[in-house]
Amino acid sequence: MGKLLNQVINWTIEQKREEHLERAMRNIGISFHFFEVKGDDGKSSIKWSSLDGNELNVVLDKLDLKAVLHDMQDKSLSTLDVLNKTSLLISAGKGAFPQLGQKTPLKTI
Repeated sequence: MGKLLNQVINWTIEQKREEHLERAMRNIGISFHFFEVKGDDGKSSIKWSSLDGNELNVVLDKLDLKAVLHDMQDKSLSTLDVLNKTSLLISAGKGAFPQLGQKTPLKTI
């Protein structure tokens, strides 16, 4: 359960939809918020309040993900770990990583 919510939260941050998730959580009676934390290196990162087991059950049962996900800011944003090989090659080809060629196949001995 926690992994699914963690993916939704990370996607929400990537899509800059934190306020939408906070509002949707409030609507189902869950106290949830994002906050910025500065590390020792001076870099900031976004963290979020943790939920206990009962709150996780309420979220899974009642959270309206459509209210959070329906209006994505940038549908092209994806993390590399969710791209398959073909999608990764297409994405890389659109950016600064042109496809130069193919690797030679490994030889079996």
